[in-house]
Amino acid sequence: MPLVRILEVELYPRLLSKARSFGLSDKWVQTLVKKDPIRRQVLRIKGCLAGSTAEDGHEIELLVGTDVRDGNGTTRVINWCGCIVQDPHPAVRALGFLPEEGHGVYVSRWSHGSPANRYGLYALQWIVEINGKPTPHLDAFVEVTKEIDDGEFIRVKTVHLTGKPRVLTLKQDLHYWPMWEVRRNPNTAMWQNERIKALDRGIP
Repeated sequence: MPLVRILEVELYPRLLSKARSFGLSDKWVQTLVKKDPIRRQVLRIKGCLAGSTAEDGHEIELLVGTDVRDGNGTTRVINWCGCIVQDPHPAVRALGFLPEEGHGVYVSRWSHGSPANRYGLYALQWIVEINGKPTPHLDAFVEVTKEIDDGEFIRVKTVHLTGKPRVLTLKQDLHYWPMWEVRRNPNTAMWQNERIKALDRGIP
């Protein structure tokens, strides 16, 4: 899939008549009306940082950078102790919801009856440490968790979307909740399922 450059801002339409109150000049109003005489609207950035130079109703020109995306979205998810972990969604990153400790793995879902459910490891938070070891990305998360045995208690440090840190302990159950991942193959565009760790039941 070809790479696409995007402008990481959240925009929404505003009628030109309303935009005047934000300092849009008559020159720009006339230019935009000529471009689109039917809708007669302009795009406005949703929200503005306090103290920004874009305030006070003055027209300014800014040079902004773009971000490169492949358009694939989520290409890898891991099921661990009944919760789904992955890299954070683009929308989560764009809104600035990232833990201060650095990028962790994002919990996007959990299963009822799982260890994650029983011990309170719910969605909308990052796992930043397992047993005191940092988990900045999925590969590091796998390396740490695959060494943990069945029935072992695990210390998990999380950070919620609100930025609130939390430490909890859960007990791993590889009998009913093995660790596995689903990954998209970029060459074939097919999804592959791989079991990372489970109890050996003696089945060939």
